[in-house]
Amino acid sequence: MAVKEEMTIFDHLDEMRRRLMWSTASIIIAMIASFPFAGRMLAILTEPVGNLVMLRPSEGFFVHLRIALWMGLVIASPVVIYHVLSYILPALSRRERAYLLGFLPAGMLLFAAGLLFSFFILVPFVYRFFLGFTNEALQPFISIDNYISFVTGLVIPFGVAFELPVLIAVLSFLGIVSPAFLVRNRKFMIFAVFILSAFLTPPDVISQSMLALPLIGLFELSILVSKIIYRRRQN
Repeated sequence: MAVKEEMTIFDHLDEMRRRLMWSTASIIIAMIASFPFAGRMLAILTEPVGNLVMLRPSEGFFVHLRIALWMGLVIASPVVIYHVLSYILPALSRRERAYLLGFLPAGMLLFAAGLLFSFFILVPFVYRFFLGFTNEALQPFISIDNYISFVTGLVIPFGVAFELPVLIAVLSFLGIVSPAFLVRNRKFMIFAVFILSAFLTPPDVISQSMLALPLIGLFELSILVSKIIYRRRQN
């Protein structure tokens, strides 16, 4: 039986370069294909606030370009994930591959849930809060570029925050954290969540709770997942 030769560092670098090229090309192609539909996506994003303004002649074009980029990243994500997995899976054991492939769908679903939750619930609350400081002498004059930056600045980080259970699961699998550690530091995590909610939401209990409670729930779910993984590792 022939023995598979080990790849040298140059072989690994060459494979990484090829997979990066394929991933980048897929994103660019998806971005170009998405550009004609960027206007429809822009209408969906701005529907809650109505008409906005352009402060520069090129502002509309670059906003459409940015939206097309985000759409391209979403559309090309299966190709990118495939090349990432194809690069790292050969270096993992069968058990590690099973865990990684199990974490992946959960991570994608949680990220999508974070995006939807923040766009439909968090963004309207924060937007109305900031507009509450307007008066007759201070009228809102919001450009489309500033609004898209405002939305992505809230939606993307919140989508990442929803990855907390997957992150804890990976750290538990690697033995970096344990359920006892998470339980012992639960009060500090809850305190940090409420501090973050106070900065990101209007100064009322309802708004802060709408942001804090899902994150606290995700942390409690993370503790449960960590306990399951810890028991399996012990067995």
